[in-house]
Amino acid sequence: MDGGAQQTSEPISSNDLSNNMQPNQPSGGKKITDAIADALNRRMAKPILALAVVVVTGAALFVYSSQSQTHLVSTTSPNMPASGTVTSASIPKGKFSHVFLILMENKDDASINSSTAPYTASLESSYGYASNYHAVGLPSLPNYLGLTGGSTFGHSSDCLVSACPVTSKNIADELESAGYTWKAYMESMGNACSTVDTTSYRQKHNPFVYYTDVYGNTSRCSSHDVDYNNLAADLSNNTADYSFITPNMTDDMHSGTVAQGDSWLKSNVPPIMNSAAYKSNGLLVIVWDSALDKEGTATSSPAILISPLSKQLTSTTKETHYSLLRSIEDNFGLPYLGKSSTAVDMSEYFN
Repeated sequence: MDGGAQQTSEPISSNDLSNNMQPNQPSGGKKITDAIADALNRRMAKPILALAVVVVTGAALFVYSSQSQTHLVSTTSPNMPASGTVTSASIPKGKFSHVFLILMENKDDASINSSTAPYTASLESSYGYASNYHAVGLPSLPNYLGLTGGSTFGHSSDCLVSACPVTSKNIADELESAGYTWKAYMESMGNACSTVDTTSYRQKHNPFVYYTDVYGNTSRCSSHDVDYNNLAADLSNNTADYSFITPNMTDDMHSGTVAQGDSWLKSNVPPIMNSAAYKSNGLLVIVWDSALDKEGTATSSPAILISPLSKQLTSTTKETHYSLLRSIEDNFGLPYLGKSSTAVDMSEYFN
């Protein structure tokens, strides 16, 4: 109100918008907002005090305020992406200097608590904790492939490499193509790139030997897929940009107890967190492959996101292994693999 007289304005029509747009200009970006501002100013007795543009699933909502009223105008734009299209990365490229991923086994959220796993529980309460995180298949192998390839590739068993080779592109391929380094560390594997199962080591927990372009290239595989005892030296010098870590069958809680796995984490997480790679805004994610459930069931498994940039946050957002893969791809600016392209990202855990 001004001087007791009520200010009014008429609705903005499509003609108002088109008449104010310059010829041959696309119906998006700065020009359309300029056109709307001009149209609004012509229609209103008072100038615009604020103009906001909100894009919502193929439509633009223009919220503006005069001295008398707040108005909402919507319009569609043929240049806007269809619903579900990925348009930008939610985690900026280069946010994390290095990424470390530790894969644990077969436990749900309730299994990890201050009584059964005090060290792990302390990490959950101190950093980002995904309390509604789900597997993408059963048993182990589909989840390891999902984390590194964006798909289970139709596998629903822990089949051997010889029976279930995967010819598709994977995270190792994309990292190398973009100029990044990677390494996989398998505890108790012994020889590099091994497909010989033992009591302590199982190939089903080593996804990279399933990819034919890794396993089929002896020099590439032997220099990247190595025993875990190589990690200590690599943390001191030339740490890979991406490190995939699998404890042995006892230490990952698969065949051992929760207490044994917690003890392993208590001994092996601090050296990573004390490394220069981590301290320079690195990211360490500890994740369980499954809680013996499939995606969509009620039971979830823990995922802990640890970084100098982490919030102290417990989230109930539903996330999966594809969410984690997508977030790693975002960080390195990589194309999305398979179902990671439509997965929710995990940027909410970081400042």
